Amino acid sequence: MSSRQIPCYKKYLYLGHGFLWGQKHTQRLKDTHSPSAKKYLSPPATQGVVRRIELALDGTPLRFIVKLTSKDHVLNPFRPEPAVGGNPAIHAVELDEEKVLLPMSERVGHMLVLGTTRVGKTRLAEILIEQDIRRGEGPVIVFDPKSDAGLLSRMYSSAKRHDREDDFYVFHLGAPDISARYNAIGNFARITEIAGRISGQLSAEGNSAAFKEFAWRFINIVARALVSLGQRPDYNNILRYVTDIEPLWVEYMDWWLPKNADYGWVEDLNDLIATVEAHNRKNPRFAKHSNPRTEAMRMYVERMVVSDPIVLGLLSALRYDKTYFDKLVASLLPLLEKLTTGQIGKLLAPDYFDTNDERPIFDWMQIIRKRGIVYIGLDAMTDTEVASAVGNSMFSDLVSTAGGIYKHGYEHGMLDGRSLALPKICLHADEFNELMGDEFLPMVNKSGGAGMQITAYTQSRGDIEARLGSQAKARQVEGNFNNLIVLRVKERQTAELLTDQLPEVEISVKMTVSGASDSSDTDTSIDFTSNTQDRISTLPVPMLDPSSITSLPKGQAFCLLDGGNLYKVRFPLPKEEDDGMPTDLQGLIQEMQRKYNTSESWWL
Repeated sequence: MSSRQIPCYKKYLYLGHGFLWGQKHTQRLKDTHSPSAKKYLSPPATQGVVRRIELALDGTPLRFIVKLTSKDHVLNPFRPEPAVGGNPAIHAVELDEEKVLLPMSERVGHMLVLGTTRVGKTRLAEILIEQDIRRGEGPVIVFDPKSDAGLLSRMYSSAKRHDREDDFYVFHLGAPDISARYNAIGNFARITEIAGRISGQLSAEGNSAAFKEFAWRFINIVARALVSLGQRPDYNNILRYVTDIEPLWVEYMDWWLPKNADYGWVEDLNDLIATVEAHNRKNPRFAKHSNPRTEAMRMYVERMVVSDPIVLGLLSALRYDKTYFDKLVASLLPLLEKLTTGQIGKLLAPDYFDTNDERPIFDWMQIIRKRGIVYIGLDAMTDTEVASAVGNSMFSDLVSTAGGIYKHGYEHGMLDGRSLALPKICLHADEFNELMGDEFLPMVNKSGGAGMQITAYTQSRGDIEARLGSQAKARQVEGNFNNLIVLRVKERQTAELLTDQLPEVEISVKMTVSGASDSSDTDTSIDFTSNTQDRISTLPVPMLDPSSITSLPKGQAFCLLDGGNLYKVRFPLPKEEDDGMPTDLQGLIQEMQRKYNTSESWWL
């Protein structure tokens, strides 16, 4: 299908063509396993002969014959079967297909899509995203750790076709020159969120838990001081002051002392500075700080009766020995270095006062209010660590934004804004296991009340458990997805996430019984009797076996929707389209295609 051919409805989400799976389909699928059904399932013998001839002629002067016999055309009697693999009989048990639709009211229950590599997850995402963009009822946010070129191209083409080009934003770590900019910690409802978003990515296992808590406290001290000084926190200034707290102490004291110190404090401070300088000249090795004014301010404040928590926090941080302090923040500094190195640092810590930088700066509330379309390319193939850290920070920011919307609505604070107005936020997270942390649990659990509609894509259940490090947390995440789509998977445990939710059904089993018995009666001419019977009995079996899911063809899936209804679906395959992409975006897409292609055009 082309993008224009994909159905789009206001009240329904189109998934593909298929049918509602029932007992008769389980019966028919079991019947195909009978030896008598083999002749209906095997391809014609001519197919095998033609394929062997093609192999023999490959590389010879007669190879033009191979081009004719292998051409995918309706007039070619020997055209090969599509390279989708799997067992086609799974879908052939029903010939009356119809459109499979999910009511939009069920979208807030979220959707989990499972499928192994290269079976069509990203192509399914393109179909769903196309409808969300065309519907235009809310923002469309797409997280793509692998940076799939086809997905970005289709999103831009769809935005342009529906006159939403101005609403389209690209954030891409692999192309900082054309990427939009984003401050993951610049917007918050409570100031403690800043420390939580950064320290939440640190390990909390074993002895690391204490260091994580210390890092949280120190980041919180720095963030509170920056906000009090009227500065917007970002990764750059957090790293700067975590590395060296002294400049922040001096700057904060220059702002705080004139408001809180006694009359004549300047003269008293100058006297202390002279004393410290004299002491440092006599014993330079015992100088605690690079600037004598820092030590003089510390001595002056300690003589005061101070109750300001920010001053007390900065004072306690200033007292730490530098070597001891570096050990305490040893795990925090590498994380901040990842997020501030090179061009990426300018993306994640934008300079709001640089009028020469034309790259837009966005935040989630702005995107939600203008119903923006955002593509987040994290370039995980190049740098997994940075991609994970950035994606995790964005998720944390989204959770915070959803909390504010839940309490006040997304028009809170706007002129003539409606109270408790809720948006429809379509969030698609490909390979979401690479992005998630503990903050993802409240997102899937509670964000539906803020209008969030999450569609998450991953390979297996094990990916979620490996990321969260806990089987209980992984099951908690799975339990918050009301709709489940399972393409071909390779793990039986993943397939059982679907099959264990289905009831048993009774199927008919035919059994042929025959026998003969000798006659011992000498008075009759009957030497033996024979008996042949066909017995039909019923046998309880699972409605769907995990082996059926592991043998699905590409582009096909089982869908558990709308309160437990099981559908067998096949998805339309999107056609390649070019709707006049900008030059810089074309260059980015070509680079993405060169580095990685998830689909490999398997349907062509």
